[in-house]
Amino acid sequence: MRVIITFFLCTILFSCNGGYGIDNKIQTENVQYSKEDVLGKWKLDKFSYKYLLLEEGLTDSIYIIFNKDGSFQSNKSIDLFNPSALSNNDDKIQKGNWKINMLENKSELILTYEKQVALSGLNVFKKGTEYQIWYFLGDPDAGERLRFLKESEK
Repeated sequence: MRVIITFFLCTILFSCNGGYGIDNKIQTENVQYSKEDVLGKWKLDKFSYKYLLLEEGLTDSIYIIFNKDGSFQSNKSIDLFNPSALSNNDDKIQKGNWKINMLENKSELILTYEKQVALSGLNVFKKGTEYQIWYFLGDPDAGERLRFLKESEK
């Protein structure tokens, strides 16, 4: 009986381990970062494009730029974070403001678009010395996410 209970508990712990279906070397909680760490251009990684309904070949075109004055701009619409509503031809620049919302053991980025539509749930994670911005499209354990990587400064 003890073996069955132990197996059951291990199954629960490892199936919903909070690992977000990702590499366990990525720090997902208690990530310490500042506004300066977020500044710059962030590009969507190639893996994320499989969750978007875009034309073939558009796998290196989506970005968000976080500016020092708290503003941002993105080359795709608000609907980027709702892939079923994303338009293939929507190349309009979206603008707005961003801020860091501090939570108990993590923080998130909040984007407020010009039309006062707010988007939260952008998580800042860290792998080694590099930060990553993640947005989950559903169950984090399923790994369905959009991930932005910071473009190196030239």
